[in-house]
Formats: sequence, C-alpha cells, structure tokens
Amino acid sequence: MLGIGTALNPFSVRPSYRELDGLSIPSSAVACATRRLRRRILDEKPSAEEVSAWRSSGSSSQHALGQVLVMGDPPDSSRPRRRAAPHCRREDARPDEVAYDYLTKAENAICFFPGVNYTYGDHEPIREMLTDSGTLLD
Repeated sequence: MLGIGTALNPFSVRPSYRELDGLSIPSSAVACATRRLRRRILDEKPSAEEVSAWRSSGSSSQHALGQVLVMGDPPDSSRPRRRAAPHCRREDARPDEVAYDYLTKAENAICFFPGVNYTYGDHEPIREMLTDSGTLLD
C-alpha cells in the first residue's frame, strides 16, 4: 500500500518532500496541496538508489507509478480501470502526477502497488501457485 501516511510513500524519496518530515499526515497533505510544493516535488527526480527502496525489481519509477491501483472509498483492487496509467491517458498527466494528486487529496487515500502475483489484476497466478503440487503451505 502506498500513501502519505504509509511506510511506502513514493514521494518520500524526493528532497522537497523530505522537508515535510515530522509533520502530521493532515499537515503534510495540506502542504502538498500547494501548487508551488507540488511542482517542486514532481519536478525532482530521485536517484536510482532512493527509488530501489520501494520499486519493484526491474521497473522504473514512472512505470511503477503507472501500475498502481487507486483504491477509492471503499477500496477495490479488482477494477483495472482504477489503475493510474489509464487516468493519465484521459487527463494528459504523468503517472506520478496522478498518484500525487490522488494521495494528497485525503488523509486516508491509498494506492495499491501490485508488485507480484496481481500485476495484471488477475488472481489466476496466485491460484496456480497455491494448487501446484510443488507448493508446500506452512
């Protein structure tokens, strides 16, 4: 789960976002809503080392943010149209812009990053692994 108040915040690797360290989640969300800070954060490109803390293996940060599912209220990870990437095509925005705007609009806004086994919005790979004769459940 990605979010402003989660351990996996995709913007925490950007220097301007680090200026918010120590603020409460509501205070961070208010600060992030300002156009000036939004632009500064989105214009910054984190280093590969910083991104490796939260990205999936072999994915660029732009690709990774394009794969996230905006969860909505109530959360629903089963609807592929909720992915950030399709929102980008409709809104002429980059995946990080869509994720930023979604995550900073409400204190409880979260995104789900399907790193493995649910990458295509399908539980079939998980079922295959669980029912495989070589699988040992402990």
